[in-house]
Amino acid sequence: MKIIQSIAEGKRPSLDEFNEALGQRYPLLLKFKDTPQEPEWHGEGDVHIHTQMVLDAAYDLLEEIKLSDSDKIIVILSCLFHDIAKPIVTVQKDNDGIMRWRSPKHAEVGRSILAYDLFDLGLDLYQIHQIINIIGHHQNLRRYVQKTETYLFHQLRREVDVHLLHIVGKADLIGRVCADKASQIDITETFLYMCDEFMPDRKAPQLAWREEFDKLECSEEKKDEVFYRSMHEYEKGNMYSAEEAMGRCRAYLDDPTELVILCGPSGSGKSTWVRNHPEYHVVSMDNLRESIAKNKHDQSKNGKVFQAAKEAVKDNLRNKRKMVWDNTSLSKDKRKILVDLGMDYGAYVRIVVMQSSKADIIKGNSDREFPVPNDIMDRQLNRGDFPWPREAHRVDYVHKDEVITF
Repeated sequence: MKIIQSIAEGKRPSLDEFNEALGQRYPLLLKFKDTPQEPEWHGEGDVHIHTQMVLDAAYDLLEEIKLSDSDKIIVILSCLFHDIAKPIVTVQKDNDGIMRWRSPKHAEVGRSILAYDLFDLGLDLYQIHQIINIIGHHQNLRRYVQKTETYLFHQLRREVDVHLLHIVGKADLIGRVCADKASQIDITETFLYMCDEFMPDRKAPQLAWREEFDKLECSEEKKDEVFYRSMHEYEKGNMYSAEEAMGRCRAYLDDPTELVILCGPSGSGKSTWVRNHPEYHVVSMDNLRESIAKNKHDQSKNGKVFQAAKEAVKDNLRNKRKMVWDNTSLSKDKRKILVDLGMDYGAYVRIVVMQSSKADIIKGNSDREFPVPNDIMDRQLNRGDFPWPREAHRVDYVHKDEVITF
């Protein structure tokens, strides 16, 4: 796409130019001018004004830093879309007798909206994940500075390029008018300093543990399993070295128990995954709904169906089987129930995310024998919680024949 290529060429397209080129694809961009912000934190005005100031700041910062063309595109598109959800979530609420504009969870909501919506820009899967994860984290720099635990920075680095996140976070603050602007910018510099202290080679050190597990006498699949199990424990603060991981992992070598949680809107390819992996026992909400409610599209007994599905999961876990949960799994809270259940039973827990463009997903749904109604598809695509890499032992993101794992 011409406007995307212009970023790599060092040009500085304005928000109005982005709107002209992309507004039809991303209509929320066109609503920025009508989306107010709280004057105490955003004295510059509405989201359109702020986003243009953030873009200007990012262009200035990029002139001082040598980045690849791909990274430049990641930074600028992260800035362009960082507040994409504000037109949806912005509300005015009473705060001690004062009405204030707030945009709760706009970073998380924006990340989830864009997860299926950036393929039209010609981006690869890595670029898309960097952009959405930067957006999801762009307000978290202060939080990491306050936490200071090294393993949390290492977890963050596995999810996102922290140096690109720093540029976007700093540009976000430069593009504001607020009383504490200077001190907030200082926090972003402290964040970058801590990242460089904890990761001098700019890599998450736990990723190197995989080489240790190559010494094990077992299948490559089992080596991957113990690696991701160990990395998950490290990032929770429960494990501190590859040597400790090697000592603990042997308990898993002969345990076949595995829970795969499929995640994706209707028509994204979950049923195809199940057909291609016949070795897994299947727990399907649709099948149980058909049995309990006599109609797989009847949502009136979802509570009863979910409880029946949980019991089926427990039965598979007790019997140490490889099993797959075949459902949309778009709610983070519902996924957590399953992940916690699997881990309580000592299973290897994976989330497999079927990630395609909205157009492909809608077509996939329409090609089904029993398509999901349009209003439900809209909710699935625009109101779900897109999974983070840290939600399970391992999270795979599948786009056609490509798989990316962090």
